[in-house]
Amino acid sequence: MKRLIQITMITSLVALTCWAAFSRNAPRALPASLFQEALRAHGGREAIASIGASRVEAVRLTSTRPPDFIERRLRVEVAGGKFKRRGVDPLGLRTQIELFDGQAGYSLISSSRDGQETRSPLLPMDGNRLRAVKFGVETCGLLTLLQRCADPRAEVVSHEAVSARLSKFRIRTSAGEWNVYTDESHLIRQVEIGDKSLQFADYRSAGGLRLPFFERVSVGQRLVHELVFTAIELNPAWPADHFRPETLARETIR
Repeated sequence: MKRLIQITMITSLVALTCWAAFSRNAPRALPASLFQEALRAHGGREAIASIGASRVEAVRLTSTRPPDFIERRLRVEVAGGKFKRRGVDPLGLRTQIELFDGQAGYSLISSSRDGQETRSPLLPMDGNRLRAVKFGVETCGLLTLLQRCADPRAEVVSHEAVSARLSKFRIRTSAGEWNVYTDESHLIRQVEIGDKSLQFADYRSAGGLRLPFFERVSVGQRLVHELVFTAIELNPAWPADHFRPETLARETIR
């Protein structure tokens, strides 16, 4: 009996040693292959890359002193590195349009009082203003961020399980390194860009992709604004001069 127990113990130790060695040497999923699950959950790399233009409409609630917000209706149109953003107050009394034609940025403000419309001159945006507007356009929804992450040149630097339901990826994109958090369904729930945090929810189907219809933007611990998307259109068609400043000057505001 004693001999049998010794043999059993030795056999068990050998099995444990072999299992440990196998565990150490077993292939593990690389961060890049794990992030492929996230791309597939949003529609797949090919479908994401096929989007060359987009139009989104949303209500932006800008935090002033919580729980107070300033409400604006937004329409953001993007194509080929050009964009047009229109913001309107709830009563339609003030409209601001910002445009980038691929070379320079311009802005125009229209005000209405007693049925009379007054327009400002079409003004160029300086560098700081243009950079701020560009960032706002690129982070209005997940699409542009998703395309940067799906770019074959993007590199998944690391991966870690933050919790049972949340994974964190460090991704080096053409616009810098970001922290991207995905849930158990592999959908992106948060992106950290420097001190800015973008949180996403209410995923729906839009033009063959899965995209969020709610977004919350914070800087540090301070809530900046929330976006509730009412429409997302992918690959819309526009006239050739849609993003030219001369068409902006004669565009119908309302």
